[in-house]
Amino acid sequence: MNRKEIIDLRPLLRMKDLLKKALKNVEDELDEMAAVQVFEVSYELAWHTLQKVLNQQGAQVRNPRETFRLAAQWGYLEDPEVWFNFGKERNLTSHTYQEDVLTAIYNLLPNFLQEFENLITKLQEKNF
Repeated sequence: MNRKEIIDLRPLLRMKDLLKKALKNVEDELDEMAAVQVFEVSYELAWHTLQKVLNQQGAQVRNPRETFRLAAQWGYLEDPEVWFNFGKERNLTSHTYQEDVLTAIYNLLPNFLQEFENLITKLQEKNF
């Protein structure tokens, strides 16, 4: 690859802003569901963005676990296990709806937001 593909971080920044907004404005179960939906999209964007970054640097990653593990080795993430857990929770959201699952996932969103912001900062520092 002769030319470095420009990786657009604006979708990540937009989702970060939406997640912050979703966490501030929770009045009922519908608001919690909206926040969880933003989490789902943010997780997928993080995975696919890191996949592009790593592929651009010569690594071929095909799934989230592989991507997050290598991203941590290359300094984009602190702890891939945290992201593995987010992936498990993300999978729960698409396969079931139960109020206790919704509440559990909603409760991890502040931690996810912090990790998501850290990822964005690392990508910005490395000029992506």
